[in-house]
Amino acid sequence: MKQDSALDDERHSSYARGAEKNPSSTTYTRLYAEETQINDGGERNHDDEFFGYWIFKSAFSYSGQSGYYDFDYVNFGDVLDNALGDSNDAFVVSAWVRPTVLSSDQNAHGIKNCFISKDGNFEIGINESGYLQVYINASGVETTAHYGSYGSVGTNVWQFVAIRYNHSEVDVLIDHTWYRSAVGGTPEPWEGGGMLKSGGSFIVGAELTDHSCFTGRLDEVSVFNQTISDSEIEEYRDKVIPPKPLEITAIIKKEDGTGVWKSITTPGELIDGYINLWCEKTPNDDKIITLMEYYLTTTTPDIQNPNPENWILIRSFEYDIINYSYLLNSYSLPDNDSYYFIAKAVDNYENVTYDTYNLSEGLIPFAIEHFNTSMLFTYLDSGGRVNTNSYIGVIPSEDFEPYIDKLNLSVNYLGDSDYLFTYNYSDISSNYKLHGL
Repeated sequence: MKQDSALDDERHSSYARGAEKNPSSTTYTRLYAEETQINDGGERNHDDEFFGYWIFKSAFSYSGQSGYYDFDYVNFGDVLDNALGDSNDAFVVSAWVRPTVLSSDQNAHGIKNCFISKDGNFEIGINESGYLQVYINASGVETTAHYGSYGSVGTNVWQFVAIRYNHSEVDVLIDHTWYRSAVGGTPEPWEGGGMLKSGGSFIVGAELTDHSCFTGRLDEVSVFNQTISDSEIEEYRDKVIPPKPLEITAIIKKEDGTGVWKSITTPGELIDGYINLWCEKTPNDDKIITLMEYYLTTTTPDIQNPNPENWILIRSFEYDIINYSYLLNSYSLPDNDSYYFIAKAVDNYENVTYDTYNLSEGLIPFAIEHFNTSMLFTYLDSGGRVNTNSYIGVIPSEDFEPYIDKLNLSVNYLGDSDYLFTYNYSDISSNYKLHGL
């Protein structure tokens, strides 16, 4: 986790610092939490200073349980009471967020993946469906509401979010879309409320009562001690441009018979011989790939909520190039109608990006169907009939032979199949006289 002791409401200087901003015609105080001053090349373009971003890693999260919790957070102590305290009924909180995982764990207020909290009166989180969640404890009204639509806040991409509380009315901005009403039957869930209830510690990356925590990156966490207009919030958003993300493109190619590798275009296309698993990195001077991994899976992958433990690791690269290529012998794979290719890239800032081969119509898997043509079965006969001097023989395909371990030999007569024997292929010295009849 990257952090510093950076937050102040001009009374807690041991915890950090504050700033006065005057955009447009409105005067307000921005009270903000900033991150470590590190020139890591991965930061957005600030117009006055150069900072890094916070990285939060949450290995475990056990909602509502006591014990050891393994996750990152920044605890600034009991600060920002003049903005998020019992003397104020108007404020704005904003941040740039880039979640890498969205857990289904939730706290007592129903908040999942909490990334900003003021203990006892305010929490912001994201549920696994990408809705922004807001908990506010105001005089007379304490509740949690959802804003946005399915997938409004996604994983592995920077997005700007702002929550404005103005005398019990709440508006939410997610990137470039304003949401004036909460999801569900109550558009203004805090109607009739007023001042916030008294709060405690200001936490970035989690809340520490039930331990709802966040996994991903956070930047430009800002708290304003009064309401500001739509245009002022948008102006503030546009002052800092999100960093250019690492982008990769996974492609499946096969040889067209003339020595040219071409992308497959039909889902379930049969592959014979070698397949070229290809991944292109979009040029990005700030991002260096430190690890590229290739996976295959026979089930439809969800790269928004990736689970590499359930995939088959095919190849790893520990260097940075524009085009990654790996030729895989299709005879090394068992027969299956749908093999999906997933590429995983990790850059020098520990950002993780996934891609799977797809076209406009959806995911494009490939198929393997070799077994029925992988062996030629023979037998010695006499006048077209087998007898006690006859033998069954097996001639494997040259491509298939390196992958044979054992052979289960059976004979079928008029629909009745009789198991004969299991052979270790390494013990077979000849294709003929394999098994006497």
